[in-house]
Amino acid sequence: MSRLLLALVLLFAIGFVPFSDAQETIFERKVLKTQFTEDAEHWNAEINCRVFLRDDALCVEADGGPPILSRSTDEIGGLFRIVLRIKTAFASNCEVMWTTKGTPRRDSENRILIPLNADGQWNDYEFELSVPDILTSIAFRFTAPNGVWELQSFEIYRKRSHPLSVKRIVPILHDTDGIQE
Repeated sequence: MSRLLLALVLLFAIGFVPFSDAQETIFERKVLKTQFTEDAEHWNAEINCRVFLRDDALCVEADGGPPILSRSTDEIGGLFRIVLRIKTAFASNCEVMWTTKGTPRRDSENRILIPLNADGQWNDYEFELSVPDILTSIAFRFTAPNGVWELQSFEIYRKRSHPLSVKRIVPILHDTDGIQE
């Protein structure tokens, strides 16, 4: 019984509060990871490009216009962190576009423009998407009409808030001689 009392005293002394009153604690869970070691399953060369595998990377080669590469997904909405690993030697940007169940067409609201390093080295790019319903597809449009872009990995992490956060820890300043372990 005394251990239970000590545990309850410590629990209340720590000061658990809803995260709206304290600093928010964010957890992430990987919901999708693609590494292009064997195939490019689920990825589509939509327009102005051909796609092939080379050295554990998905290569996108433009053939006369900005290429678009896409894939379908079915992730329940929320806040996502997307991580891409891309290599290119061509000056360009990557326009990330996505669709949702409520917005089935790509529009100006669901786009992010990422400047790419044209250094011929692997570079990691990450960004966040806030999706109000269900994420149904994601596409990458490389803005140069000619070039080669290599995609080594693509990851989606779901971010979520923890319902409890520690606001402060308060030491117990009363006599604990009566508490036995």
